[in-house]
Amino acid sequence: MGRPNLSTLLPDMEIQGLLRREPDEIEKRTRLVHLSVKGKIQAKRGVKTQIMLVEHMMHSISEAECNAIEESVRKVITYLEGHPFEP
Repeated sequence: MGRPNLSTLLPDMEIQGLLRREPDEIEKRTRLVHLSVKGKIQAKRGVKTQIMLVEHMMHSISEAECNAIEESVRKVITYLEGHPFEP
């Protein structure tokens, strides 16, 4: 998510009680973002929904195809660990 999106999203999330922003005591220009209890509940709910969605999608492919996807993702992760993206 880009900076302009965060700058509009975070205030809305703060108003909804999902997070709080506080100034960093060391780096005065920095604002630290902390999830509220409500935000943590929402995040856990979102992760649970993502897991359910992935499980649902995986029913459309065979175990061999699933294993091939896993192997491909592992290769991409290994590559990215050795070659970080720097725009």
